[in-house]
Amino acid sequence: MTMALANYYVGMGPEEGLTVGGFVLFIQYNQQIYMPLSFLGTMWRFIRESMVDVEQILNLLEIDEKIKEPSNPIPCKVQKG
Repeated sequence: MTMALANYYVGMGPEEGLTVGGFVLFIQYNQQIYMPLSFLGTMWRFIRESMVDVEQILNLLEIDEKIKEPSNPIPCKVQKG
């Protein structure tokens, strides 16, 4: 939307609107705002994904991996044959 508005002002001419140099300056300012915000958004996504991964690892570490003997074992029938 802002690019379309800037293009409109360039079309009006340098007396009433924006020069081509002003348009380039506008694009540079726009990129200087966009790039850090994009970087912060990417870092925020990585942090969220990492927190989920850490939570899953902690859940795996809480599992007791020892094999326990049952209190009433079922006898195994062996067929000879």
